Formats: sequence, structure tokens, C-alpha cells
Amino acid sequence: AASLLARPDLARRAAEQWLLHTDLHYGHVLAGDREPWLAIAPEPLNGDPHYELAPMLWHRWADLSGDVRDGVRRRFYRLVDAAALDEDRARAWTLIRVIHAAVAELQLHSRRGDAATSLTRYVAIAKAVQD
Repeated sequence: AASLLARPDLARRAAEQWLLHTDLHYGHVLAGDREPWLAIAPEPLNGDPHYELAPMLWHRWADLSGDVRDGVRRRFYRLVDAAALDEDRARAWTLIRVIHAAVAELQLHSRRGDAATSLTRYVAIAKAVQD
């Protein structure tokens, strides 16, 4: 993981900057009237499209029951292939977002001690995309 996260190219602007949704996942894509699909509840940010994958990996977690590692991998590779993304760059951004989400979860729930489920999910995702 250290070699993936120590990538100076991630800090530089990507060749193409996009307006990102940043919280795109199954619950935020609805059937629409104007278009067949409508993405709702964006948290807009200009950036690298490889940044977008992580929320699609950590939502609908129950669908992966009994097959977490392979299920996360299948999702990851399907998303990378469908969006024609660079696998290594997508993996690095996913790891960064998972670590960020885990730290935020710890800060939010440290006093109540109920972060275990979310933290387990983030660790599972990080392990699955690195194997």
C-alpha cells in the first residue's frame, strides 16, 4: 500500500479534470424523466475521475455477504473497465478515500465506540483492492 500511496502523480493535476459527483453510488442514481438515469445528491469537486470509485465499493454491502473480498474485486474491476480507468490509479485513489473515510469514522464515533462495522468494511475494501 505504501508504494501506491507514495505516488507524486496523484498530487498533480490529472491530464483531464472532471466535475465529480464524489458520492456516486447505487442509492444516488435514480430512474429519471429527462434522461434514463439521474444522479442525485452530488458533493461536487473538480478532479481526477479515478477518485469516484470508492463509494460504489462501500455501498450495498449486504449484497457481498459471504463473498466480500471477491465481491469487492468484481465491483472494482467492473467499474475500472466500464469507465476505461487506469487500474493502478483507481486503486490508489480508492485506498486514499477508504483511509480518509476510516479516519473520519473514528473521529465521529470514537466516544461512542460504534465504528467497528464501518471500519471493518473499509479494511476489507483496502485489502481486496490490493490483492
